[in-house]
Amino acid sequence: MMVAAGFGVYFLPEFSPTIPGAPTQPVTDPEVVREVSLVSRSGRRLSPAVMSFIRAIRSHDWAPGIAETA
Repeated sequence: MMVAAGFGVYFLPEFSPTIPGAPTQPVTDPEVVREVSLVSRSGRRLSPAVMSFIRAIRSHDWAPGIAETA
């Protein structure tokens, strides 16, 4: 509400819903990046839904030039 009223700023990921009435401005310089990790416990059985999610995450090209770790 404060942002929409002109009393603040906010940073959102590119495809997040925005606050109606709040102006938007992409941040391009410097580039804003974040690290996202997928963590699981070894030896734990995962549901088919979780396995499908993991496959989708691993098959996505997150950022060219960034190496995936095991």
